[in-house]
Amino acid sequence: MQDLRDRILVLLFLLVIFFIVFLIQSVNTLETNLKVPQEILLSHPEIQIERIEAKDQEESKMIQSGGILANKLLASTCFKDMLREMRFTETRGLKNEEIYDYLRAKPIKLNVQVYSGNFIENDILGVIGFFTPLYPEYIFQNRHYIVNSYEAAPNILHEAMHLMGFRHNGALESSVPYGMDALFFNCGSKLGEG
Repeated sequence: MQDLRDRILVLLFLLVIFFIVFLIQSVNTLETNLKVPQEILLSHPEIQIERIEAKDQEESKMIQSGGILANKLLASTCFKDMLREMRFTETRGLKNEEIYDYLRAKPIKLNVQVYSGNFIENDILGVIGFFTPLYPEYIFQNRHYIVNSYEAAPNILHEAMHLMGFRHNGALESSVPYGMDALFFNCGSKLGEG
């Protein structure tokens, strides 16, 4: 019995080591080739939502509308101008113009899964959405908070920045993901209905 327990512990230890190595490789992969040749850039950043997992058609349409609003922001002069002027702290070593170029290097493809948060997520932590490296092509939106396209859009932008490798240490408004929230709320009135 002790031998079986020892084998299980060794297996668990190896799995933890494997997972840590996987995460380190993922982060290192994200850090390479951030500067993009000008000749291959899109005219503006673009998010392509490839799949939506929602409870019904109405919720799915709301997320689609949020994606349309997010793309309207990304294509706007307001976004480009404000992004250039913002003071970011967690930029992966990129200057503002390089962040803009990095975002328009290729369409940001993602899937959205809308989920029902639990008591801790909804009432204690206030989790609006999240991204996890375990599902790198997905962003997750909490339907407790995402109730219309104007709530969905800034969260799609925020989580898409995580998908692109930008992080924040806590809720830093000077991070690129939180910067997207600020850009949406500052430029959003100019976007029209989604």
